[in-house]
Amino acid sequence: MTTSSTTLFVAHGKVPSIANVRENAMRIGYRLDFPEGFELTDKEHSLWLPVVIDGTESGFDYGIFPISEFSDPLGETMAALAADADSALDFGARGQQSLKTMTIVQRAICDLSGAQGLWEGEFLSADEMIEFSDATLAAIGSDPQPASDPRPALEPARPASRLPDDYFKNIGKTLLLTVVLAALAWMFIYVMGTYFAPEGT
Repeated sequence: MTTSSTTLFVAHGKVPSIANVRENAMRIGYRLDFPEGFELTDKEHSLWLPVVIDGTESGFDYGIFPISEFSDPLGETMAALAADADSALDFGARGQQSLKTMTIVQRAICDLSGAQGLWEGEFLSADEMIEFSDATLAAIGSDPQPASDPRPALEPARPASRLPDDYFKNIGKTLLLTVVLAALAWMFIYVMGTYFAPEGT
């Protein structure tokens, strides 16, 4: 898992509706808009979920699957889960704005359903997830700069090379000197041909 990846565990019947998630988010000051007709229990959905937060396009990776498909080789997570938890809600963020949006949704789910979470291998109760979410949102709020993009940055445009201030002046001098030398050479050839040419018979 990465720092922007989290899994929530909850009973399928307790997964809140999108309407309730939106209402919960509004109570802490955020407006979320999801694709029309989408619900968190939609098993047909996978990967990127577009979400508009406060009028800005955002989103995150999302998928829901049976908890029996969750990989937990040590069995520690399974042992700590609530008895009725049968679904795993998998989240992944792509950048800081995505992380913010995802965190708000996760916080709402935990607040509304008591969902437990797994982040960086650490199991968190619903209350701990809410506290962790609040700390994440506070950290993002204090650092509004976007997170580093994993894609390679484009090289900055190189400034156009600037010619020296006396470039054209030097070119002019060179051309003038060339013309003068050519004129002198022509005069020399003319004089030599006129006064030193052999006399005709």
